[in-house]
Amino acid sequence: MGLFSMSVDLADRNTVVLSTGGEGQAAVGALAEAGAHVRWIDPEIPQNFAPSSSLEICRRSYQPGDLKGCFVAVCGRLPGTAVAEVRAEALADRVLLHLVGHRGASSFNLPSNLSVGPVTVSVDPGNASEALADRIRDEIAATLGPEFASAADYMVTLQERFAKGTQRTQAFTHLLQSGLLEALRRGDPGRVERMTESICRDLPRREVSEEGEI
Repeated sequence: MGLFSMSVDLADRNTVVLSTGGEGQAAVGALAEAGAHVRWIDPEIPQNFAPSSSLEICRRSYQPGDLKGCFVAVCGRLPGTAVAEVRAEALADRVLLHLVGHRGASSFNLPSNLSVGPVTVSVDPGNASEALADRIRDEIAATLGPEFASAADYMVTLQERFAKGTQRTQAFTHLLQSGLLEALRRGDPGRVERMTESICRDLPRREVSEEGEI
């Protein structure tokens, strides 16, 4: 299955998590954090979970029609017959579906994510074991320090100051190649400012009409 990697805005979108034994908790948390409306269907949802404006609790097993009106569904390890029914319903209603343990039959994969501030690195091993994705993520984590989060925040402030375009892209690349991360790692704001002034001095400033476009 060929996949196109992207990040999707799920704010106010209807989503469904189907699981057993309460195993859908991680998916529910991730979808809720993304701003989605989540319907969690599982006969064994822990009692400490209660309905809210963004979370619908259904302590029961899957029933045909549960995916109606949803945009994304995450299906845990259900009995084989239920998996087939869920997949057929998702195909009929054009619902994006991830089937845990059935990556080849899913319409999208859930990668193993590593977040440092606003920076997120996602690892998708294709149809290989999810354990491999976790191992790769952990290897990357050893090199992705807090300076990358600081750099991301700083680059946003620079994007707000300078007009977008090829000249800005080249200057930002030069800045990153000239020791910005090292200066942030060492906590040296003076060096950061001097580098920025030297490299970005001739960049055109943003116009008022560019408001909101970074």
